[in-house]
Order: sequence, then C-alpha cells, then structure tokens
Amino acid sequence: MGTKMIVTGPVEITPIPADVYPAQVIGYSFDSGTFGDYVKLEFEITTGTYSGTKRLLIASKKATKGAKGSSKFLEAIETITGKKYKKTDEIDIDEILNKPCRIVLEEPIKKDDLLIQKIGKVLPQAA
Repeated sequence: MGTKMIVTGPVEITPIPADVYPAQVIGYSFDSGTFGDYVKLEFEITTGTYSGTKRLLIASKKATKGAKGSSKFLEAIETITGKKYKKTDEIDIDEILNKPCRIVLEEPIKKDDLLIQKIGKVLPQAA
C-alpha cells in the first residue's frame, strides 16, 4: 500500500493591524517559480500583543546592487545585519537569523481568494 495524503488548500493568515512591529528572522528557504528563483524570509513578531505572529517576505533571489540601489533581498539583509555589502562580497545568510529588526506590515488584501499580508519594508532595530 502506498503513502496516502489528504489534499488541502492554502492556509489563510489571521490579519493583524498594519503597523511597524519588532521582529526577527526565524528561517529562510529558496524556491523557484514562474518569475524565477526566489527566497522566503520568515519573520516572527517578538513583543507586544501580536508576539509569535509570523509573516513572510518573498523576494527575488538576487543580491544585486545597481544605480537604483540594492535588490529587495539584499536590502533586507543589509538592514538586519547593519552591513553594507560591495559587489563580489560574500553573504552568509545565516547571519540574519534571530537578529532583532522591525517589519512594516501592510494592510491585508485578498489575492486569488486568499487573505495575505505583505511585509512592505524591513527596518533596523529601534534604538
């Protein structure tokens, strides 16, 4: 007999108010999709009413610098580590794990009949 599974749908998030929250990166993963390779950074809110709430930042898996600035992924890493990387620098992504920062959550929206809540920006830890 083979392995059996039950087909399910995506899990909808429980929305929280759009705001700035203290957080940390608790994990990351890489994958590939319609628009190419991407990274998921998983953040967890660390204090307050919504402590323990998790949200994802999904960005292209590109650590690039250009005339218009850094890629979304590189910008998040630079913000969390407090380092400015130059072209050809090597990045140890594990450096961002469990580092304090802040996330700006946007208003929840429906996308493909699923409620999502995006991280609009990653900010340094409050002083």
